Amino acid sequence: MTVLPSSPPNGGGDEARLRGTASRAEEPLHPEGREPSQSHASMRNLNLVALGTLVRREVMRILRIWGQTLVPPAITMTLY
Repeated sequence: MTVLPSSPPNGGGDEARLRGTASRAEEPLHPEGREPSQSHASMRNLNLVALGTLVRREVMRILRIWGQTLVPPAITMTLY
């Protein structure tokens, strides 16, 4: 009868190896536990730039075809 060890010798097991996290689990990439280029402030700024771009594009699209986007709801609102 063969006794299997309770944990594999590599410490990560097959699941960690398949996920690609077996070797990275021991030492972090940065002292704070994340890559230095992905700080919360830089991600927040990036998200705000993306939000501003989307808002500006949508407002310009609505104003460019204002007869199709703003007039029909105004007519409906005045009728009811």
